[in-house]
Amino acid sequence: MHRRFRSRPKAAGAEGDGSQYWQVAAEARGATKGPRRADRMARGQDLLHRARAEDVLHWQEHERPISAVRTEAPGPAWLTAYNKKLVTAFVDRLLVTKDLSAIDAYVGPEYDQHNPNIPDGVAGVKTGLGAYFTQFPQLQIIPKRIVAEGDLVAVHSNYVDTPGTRGQAVVDLFRVRDGRIVEHWDAVQEVPESSANGNTMF
Repeated sequence: MHRRFRSRPKAAGAEGDGSQYWQVAAEARGATKGPRRADRMARGQDLLHRARAEDVLHWQEHERPISAVRTEAPGPAWLTAYNKKLVTAFVDRLLVTKDLSAIDAYVGPEYDQHNPNIPDGVAGVKTGLGAYFTQFPQLQIIPKRIVAEGDLVAVHSNYVDTPGTRGQAVVDLFRVRDGRIVEHWDAVQEVPESSANGNTMF
């Protein structure tokens, strides 16, 4: 029985390292010693079964997909910083420098597109953005702020198709799953000549 426990090595002290499993297992071994051995053995077996179940649930929680495409709930908060960094690099490479190879590097094959002018998938976004970059060779996209929650990352930018124009205020919203961007929405608003307040759109 003890040999079975040693066949499950994990890095000591790491998050999810199974330390709770080992603690309960040790308690179970202690429970099988002393008087009333049969009762203590039964209690020990129950503790071991509970430890195994908790260990399996822990790893299942960390190995499952972050969230399904087309859901409203954001993924786990512990991935927020990673996803924000990933989308920032993607936007800098694809939209700021207009490098279409960023799509292969960052976009997943199951990419769902909610912009009605662009087809789904990697091929769709390549075709759509490629045509956009060709139509406006002097396009300038200036990210203003990036906000993230779980697997959702929003990028607020000023898209200026032609130099000297006010451009558009655009919010691109991306969903990240397993280190790939798998879904996209956008909201676009023209920057007007005048405003009812003294604030800019950015």
